[in-house]
Order: sequence, then C-alpha cells, then structure tokens
Amino acid sequence: MFQRSAYVVIGGGLVAISVVAPTSGAPAPSPRPAVVVHDSDREVVEGDRIAITARVPKARAARRVVLERLKMPVYEGIGSPTWETVRSVAARGRARIRFKTLAQQPDIEKLRIRVTYKNQRKSALSRPVSLKVWSWVPLREIPTYYSSPSASLVELPIGGRKYPAWGAYFGSALSYESRFTAGRNCKTFRGIAGLTDASQDGATGTVQVSADEQLVWSSPTLTPGVTVPIELALSLPYRFALVATNTSSPGVRSYPAVGNPELLCSGLDR
Repeated sequence: MFQRSAYVVIGGGLVAISVVAPTSGAPAPSPRPAVVVHDSDREVVEGDRIAITARVPKARAARRVVLERLKMPVYEGIGSPTWETVRSVAARGRARIRFKTLAQQPDIEKLRIRVTYKNQRKSALSRPVSLKVWSWVPLREIPTYYSSPSASLVELPIGGRKYPAWGAYFGSALSYESRFTAGRNCKTFRGIAGLTDASQDGATGTVQVSADEQLVWSSPTLTPGVTVPIELALSLPYRFALVATNTSSPGVRSYPAVGNPELLCSGLDR
C-alpha cells in the first residue's frame, strides 16, 4: 500500500489531496483526503472563470481525473444535492491536469476532484472546496420595508432606452424614496441614474443612495437625456435606500430614476 499527496490549484490557491491506493492485489481502502485553500481564492462572482489544476499522485496507475460540482435542487426542500461531472479526462500518465469552469452555483460553489486508479475499486476524492459566490440580484428581489406612493419598480424609459427601473412615472411629488432590507448580505450597488423620458423640458433632479441611514452617494444634477452610471461599494448594510428629488423650477415635472438597479449579494434569502 502507498500513500501520496495530490494537489488541486484553484485560482492560484493550493488544495492538498492525500490519496491512499493499494498495491496490486491488495483490498481497496477508503481515500483519506485533506484540503487546504488560500483565503484569497475563496470568493468569486457568479460567472467568473475558475482555473483548476489537478496534480495526480502515481499518475501511471491513474485511469481518470474528474472535476465535480455539487448541484443544489432548483426548489428548496424538493430533491437532494447531487454531485455532477463538470469534466472527466483520461489520466494518460499525466501528473498535472488543468480544468477550466465557471462559477455557477449561487452563494456557495463546492467543487471536488475524483481520481480513479487501476486495480482500485473506490475512487480517491478530495474534500469539497467551498467558494463563496456573489451574484448580481435585481433590486426588485430585495424586500422593501417602505416606499413612497409615487415610487415603484417598473419598466421606465431613461435616455431613450427602456430599463427595469426604480422611480416614478406619474404624479407631482417633489421627492420620493424606497427602503430595502439587504440584511448585511450585499456589498455593491450598481445602476444607471437619469430622468425618465416623461420628464418635461427644463427638468432637473437628483438621486441619492443611503446605507444604514448614512448618505453614501449623490448624483450630479440630472437633466433629460443625460445618464450617470453608478457602481458603489457598500459595507454590507442592513438597510439600503434610494431617494429621488425634483430640483426643477416650480411647476416643471421631473422624474429621477435608476435603471437596472442591482445589488451584489451572497446568502440572501430569496
């Protein structure tokens, strides 16, 4: 019987896999994997490319090297998690095998390596590697705990384009807002600030972003046809709010809005 160590490199992080394999004719023991991942490689954004290199011990005795992903059920409480094959390759005596895949599982991506050997019935497995996955979540999926009568999450035209948006499309309110419960699960906000195309000529307005009752961003003065992209780092706020203000001359209708509002979140209860 021999015991050797394999290594899996994920995004620069080194994963050690201790593999026990028998000599010819010996009974197949259970693998005893051990995994170590550098902290800097434990967080990714959904859709990020992950590079994985498997270093295979006793490569001449190996048959196949398989990258597997833990697939969660589509609906919570219905079905069980299962390990699915991402890619399987013949070992062909290679001590290093490189895989590429995308982070696909929301919140937590779990990956492992399976190695099969000649004259060994059981596969040698690494322990699952857990990566925290951040995903862009539309603002409409974040719980609202307060909203002004004029404010809504609907499709709005801004700068000649239609967006899923936060804002108002009617009424004469000079200011309106919505407040959301992010629950310390979100770290970035992005969107496109502007006035809706229903705003009158000469209209002006602003959009402000608050987190835990603190102002963290304010737009420049917005005018019809002008849009301002937003990408704002947040300190995992519990509360999050948008405020729109009509700064036009009296009697001029203006509807500040945010197109494609999204939060980068992980662990959000949706």
